[in-house]
Amino acid sequence: MALATEPYILALYGSRARGDCDELSDIDMLSIGDERGKINVDQTDPRLCVSHYSWSEFEAMHRYGSLFLRHLKIQARPFDFNITGLERYTKLMSTLPVYKRVSRDIESFRRALEDVRQALEAGDTALEFELASLATTVRHSSILGCYLAGKLEFGRYTSVSTFCNITNLPSSIASEFVELYQFRMMIERKAEAPLRDELDAYAAKWLVWSENILEEVAGCYKRSGAWFV
Repeated sequence: MALATEPYILALYGSRARGDCDELSDIDMLSIGDERGKINVDQTDPRLCVSHYSWSEFEAMHRYGSLFLRHLKIQARPFDFNITGLERYTKLMSTLPVYKRVSRDIESFRRALEDVRQALEAGDTALEFELASLATTVRHSSILGCYLAGKLEFGRYTSVSTFCNITNLPSSIASEFVELYQFRMMIERKAEAPLRDELDAYAAKWLVWSENILEEVAGCYKRSGAWFV
């Protein structure tokens, strides 16, 4: 850091912190401080994903009970910090309020699915791109659903399988999500898309499943009580 006295912290999070990483896993790192810290890893590695925040940005996320901060609380592993940075980070993690943006997230997911529906109906889109969008929406809505159900889960696949297990959603959604996620990797990492015939029908099926997941999430929200805002 630029100043030895400035609070800072670097941490590893995600699948590599959990110990269940695979060939698709990013190298997720957190950097908090008013100056960017030095990350001693290969900066050219396409898997590297560094999330940098100033303390004011991080504290703003704390005020609305960010689910990302909950992810960090249970999985992040600090590996470089000074005492003032670690103390500040620990205090924030220990005082997280309830998440205050549930309804906004649900509405955002609905808009994303409506955009996919309109694109599919117009027939003027790359189906692989729409499938990648569905994969993102399925994962993040499942994470929100798990939170509302009181079962925190942030894994790429386990968030979907956990949410299916605690609702009436078919288990085939979780098992087939593994393939759907390949389309997201195709967009993010320029990886090869799965070889699959009849992408139109496949996208239509996943749009319905995505809508089913979101309706279950909305149901969890309605049943969760007024303490979710």
